[in-house]
Amino acid sequence: MVARDDNMREHRTPTAQIGLIICYGEKNVLQSCGFKWWRDVDHINEIKAGKSKKFDVPEYWEVRTDEAVSDDELRLIIEQPPCVWCRETQEYVPCTLEESQANVEGFDYRSPNPFKTNPRSTRDIMRFRLQQRLKRQAKIQEALGNKGHKACRMKACNGRAHKAHIDPATGKPEKCPVMSGLGKKGGKGGTGASKARKGAKNGRSKGGPKKRRQTAARLKSGEIKIQTGPVETRDPFDYYRKNLDKGASQ
Repeated sequence: MVARDDNMREHRTPTAQIGLIICYGEKNVLQSCGFKWWRDVDHINEIKAGKSKKFDVPEYWEVRTDEAVSDDELRLIIEQPPCVWCRETQEYVPCTLEESQANVEGFDYRSPNPFKTNPRSTRDIMRFRLQQRLKRQAKIQEALGNKGHKACRMKACNGRAHKAHIDPATGKPEKCPVMSGLGKKGGKGGTGASKARKGAKNGRSKGGPKKRRQTAARLKSGEIKIQTGPVETRDPFDYYRKNLDKGASQ
């Protein structure tokens, strides 16, 4: 068994054991957070009717729960050596990688069932859980950085919320440098800077509802056809049939 140091957790009651790692979890973990500018639906209706206003300072909210396995423990679980469950001693014992992959109760065992499109071992599941937590933490950092303001839609700004940052020169929320740099007159054909929003200043846009409607009309008129590749069929019982034939031959 691999246990963590006693000084690393205040509560020493084990919450889970995954493989060789004994987990003690983590309490009061931040799961999600954000900022809201209104109280409820009635407040939103009052804002639309002009009877009320948004909060001067957005109200911060967060959700915290206890985790049975912490992020550091997940990393230890992913990096632990191969092991297999022993029914006699009722605990995991170290073994070779081949044995862990071949044994049904191994830590690295993946089901060979052909009906499972994405068979995963316990190590794969723990790795996927850690990836989801890292994505959630990145989302929390983005929400805290934007402070309840909407991110800029221009590609050059890379999702920066301009209203959340104060310009030191003016003392007011900064403006988008791409949008504020557009010309006041002239357009694409005149002498001024381009006023285009989607194409010239925000990347090349080829899709959208208009493109889908045109494609649907061309498909309906028979002008174009959907190109499909050859369909390959496979007998799902071929795996079991081979094992039966192999056993009969022996």
